[in-house]
Amino acid sequence: MSKPPMHLPRGWCVCRFGDLWALSQNGCGVRRGSGTPTVVLRLANASIDGTVASDNLRLIPLSDADRRKYALEPGDLLAFRVNGSPSIAGNVISYPGPPGHTFCDHFIRFRLRPGSLVPAFVARAFATLTVRSQVTGRMVSTAGQHTVS
Repeated sequence: MSKPPMHLPRGWCVCRFGDLWALSQNGCGVRRGSGTPTVVLRLANASIDGTVASDNLRLIPLSDADRRKYALEPGDLLAFRVNGSPSIAGNVISYPGPPGHTFCDHFIRFRLRPGSLVPAFVARAFATLTVRSQVTGRMVSTAGQHTVS
């Protein structure tokens, strides 16, 4: 981390986003499986305003290992990894819960280091023009799908 510029509030500093998270991973690619039926969030279940549907959720049988690997916790950040709309791809929301739902491979999950930042603040920062322009500038488009990595 570097020394904060003069215009930042006292106690703030400049750092890379990668310095703030403890875990980053793409979601579950399983479409059919065996194991315990588990909610797997899809793009249709989440909105860039941060809301997550509580009905019409897809259940996919997942192994215990996959359930642990992809289990969401409130405050996890979900980035929309792929979408037909460039205005949706790359957006980030703070997952509101409940714990235990999992997420599909159209999302990237970031779990912040404890005490680093408030997840809702990070999600809001990703919606700013400055950050959105950086994200869209690195977006790749293939076959009408816009993707971030």
